[in-house]
Amino acid sequence: MKFFKTPFLLILISIPHFSFQEKPFTFSKTEIEIAFNSSQLPERTKQENLFVYYLNLVRQNPKTFKETYLKAWVDSTKFPMNKFLISLNKELEELHNCKVVSYDKALYKLANEHALDMGKNGRIGHVSSGEKNFNQRINTYLKEYKILKEACQYGYQDGLSILIDLLIDDGIENLGHRKTLLDCDLSKVALSIAPHKKYKVNAVVEMGESKN
Repeated sequence: MKFFKTPFLLILISIPHFSFQEKPFTFSKTEIEIAFNSSQLPERTKQENLFVYYLNLVRQNPKTFKETYLKAWVDSTKFPMNKFLISLNKELEELHNCKVVSYDKALYKLANEHALDMGKNGRIGHVSSGEKNFNQRINTYLKEYKILKEACQYGYQDGLSILIDLLIDDGIENLGHRKTLLDCDLSKVALSIAPHKKYKVNAVVEMGESKN
């Protein structure tokens, strides 16, 4: 994973009507409406909502996301065509659609606590400043969730860049962040974006599946 200090700036954006792609790579009206309706929460920031919007677009239609948002982002940032980006393009080309994810307030609490902790203390990773690892931090949540996964990103403050950076998973050989975001068994999500002492901003994504 690379840490970027300068966020990718979105110039063309109008949700849910944003569309720079040419046919046949277009999202259907239904896909856009589902992604939009699942992401607009007044208690979340605009970029936190946009992250969920884009995540649900890529989960519904991976190939179209590859040919539109991913391609435009790569062209704009001049991200190198390395093995991680090549593998992401291949995976999105072959991946079947997944169910969309919905916002979860309990997972937001978990994400927000970790994002604030990492930001205040200038740390990275899944271990808290109190030296609690991920499994220890989620212990009280396991009564309600059968699966919980976490992804952390540093340096971007817009939802699309956070998502794409985690999907590319540059430098992460096991592609753990990508696997989490594209895990079709998960239906709950939360993202918290907070200031970071070293990287200016950090984002923590929590995804899971409840027992009920």
